[in-house]
Amino acid sequence: MAPFSRMTGGPEGTYRTCCYHPPINKKYTNVIGAFMGKEMNTLRERMLNNEYIKECEPCYYYDSIGELSQRQVINQEHSYQEDFFLEGLEMSFDNKCNFACITCKPESSSVWEEREGKIDKIKPNYDGVDFSRLKHLSFTGGEPTIQKEFSPNFFEMLDKNINYETIFFSMNTNCSRFVHKSWQNFIQKLKRVMIMTSIDGIGPIGEWVRLGLKMDVWERNTLRWKNLLKDNKEYTYGDMSSGVWANFVMTNYNIFNMQDTEKYLSNLGIRMKKTNCFSPEHLSPEYLPDEIKKELPNDEFIQRVLNNNDFNVDYCKEFVLYTKYLETFQKAPEEALFVYHKLKEYL
Repeated sequence: MAPFSRMTGGPEGTYRTCCYHPPINKKYTNVIGAFMGKEMNTLRERMLNNEYIKECEPCYYYDSIGELSQRQVINQEHSYQEDFFLEGLEMSFDNKCNFACITCKPESSSVWEEREGKIDKIKPNYDGVDFSRLKHLSFTGGEPTIQKEFSPNFFEMLDKNINYETIFFSMNTNCSRFVHKSWQNFIQKLKRVMIMTSIDGIGPIGEWVRLGLKMDVWERNTLRWKNLLKDNKEYTYGDMSSGVWANFVMTNYNIFNMQDTEKYLSNLGIRMKKTNCFSPEHLSPEYLPDEIKKELPNDEFIQRVLNNNDFNVDYCKEFVLYTKYLETFQKAPEEALFVYHKLKEYL
């Protein structure tokens, strides 16, 4: 029910119904205008007609491999109503970020923008949002902890408007920085809150695939989040509960590091959510040749992903070229290059 209830403000000034959906084509100057605009009305009509919606393929994908999809999450939080209004909002103010993750792009990372050239962007605008009616509020980036717009004044506004008893708040962070006191106070007042920290591997692999990551800094800040929410035990949604989680995005580079990362997080008392990198496609192991797939870890999650698609030679060639490009910025650790070496032999 996302088109009837929520919107995502992209860091480059685009709008969409959720973080996985492509931005709507028309450039709106305000999130409310986008929510009530022609493109969203058309999307709602298509959904009510039970059409197959290609733009929603990421959720079809996760449903097909038995993972909790964004669609399932949103449907649990928001029910259909004919007199719909905006009750879910994912906010970002710009693409400012201090990391250059291999899965990212200039639209979401200022470091990538510096590498690849200026992109066309405008500042997202949230004027007119009735924060008192929100059931779900989320902060994303870029990296939200370094965005100046999330200021003490901003949290003072939230404090006057939101319903702490019912709202579900979520936030994605690379954990390179911790947050100011007003932000902490806001978090502690919430009943339903999830902090999703990003970690796509540990040690040299983790620090290469998320260039900018320092493991000691990440661990220190993650444990600060955990301590901040140590008394919060309220249920949130699906198979995930309130508190601190770590999101692991699997790619051809870190597939052998996933189990070690899970053990590391378990020792810290941090729960791990596994996701696959479905975009860009050349990073996903599901498109590898069967001969290489047989040499990958026999993990249930990994095997579900591998069985989802067949060999795609174009994606594999693109992966080899992308690896060479990434190494122009920083040499990859050898343990991240198993698939790369195998593909060079195969192709």
